[in-house]
Amino acid sequence: MNKLVSFLKVKAELIKFFEAFLRVSKRGIALYFLLTIFLFLPSSTRANQAPPPENIIVKSLYSAVENNQPLYHLIFGIHPNVMIEADSKPYIFKNVGEPVQAFCDINEINSLYADTTMFQAVRILHLYNVKNGNIPTLDLTQMTAFENLEYIYIAFNYNACEDMSENCLPNIIRNFIIPNNKKITVLYKLDLAH
Repeated sequence: MNKLVSFLKVKAELIKFFEAFLRVSKRGIALYFLLTIFLFLPSSTRANQAPPPENIIVKSLYSAVENNQPLYHLIFGIHPNVMIEADSKPYIFKNVGEPVQAFCDINEINSLYADTTMFQAVRILHLYNVKNGNIPTLDLTQMTAFENLEYIYIAFNYNACEDMSENCLPNIIRNFIIPNNKKITVLYKLDLAH
C-alpha cells in the first residue's frame, strides 16, 4: 500500500511539472499528452494483476515453533511418513497409522500431484534437497490429495540470499508457490550443513 501511495505522489509531481512546462511552451502539448498516457498506463495494467497470495503465511522455522509445542511436535516428533525420494515412487515409512508427514525431494515435486490416498492425512510437507536457485514451481491447486495439509517446511541447502542470511527466503518462497484457496503456513530454514 505504501508503494502505491508513493507511486501516486510521484505521478502527481510529474503532472504538475509538465503542466508548468505546458504553460511555458505551447509545443509541449504533444509531450504532455504522451506523458499523461505513459503515467496512467502502468497503474491500469497493475490493476489487472492478481493480488499477492494472502492465504500463504511465510515464517522462519524458529519463530514458528518457539512457543508452539504442537507444531514443534509435528515437525520434530516421530510420526508415520510418506517418502518421495529421487527416482522412486512414494512409499510409506514407519507403517503405524496414517502418515501425517510427507518428505519430498525438491526435484520430485510432480509426484505430489498424484491422486493417492497416502497423502490424505498429511499435515506437513517437508521439501528437502533445495541446493540451487532452480526451484520448480509448487502448484498447490494440483495437490488435491492433500486434504489436511497445513504446513510446508523448506530447508534451503544453499546460500540463496548470497549473504548467509534468511532475509530473501520469504520472497523466494512466494515466487515459487502457486496458492490454492486454503490457508497454508510455509516454514523455512537456511541449512547449509547438508
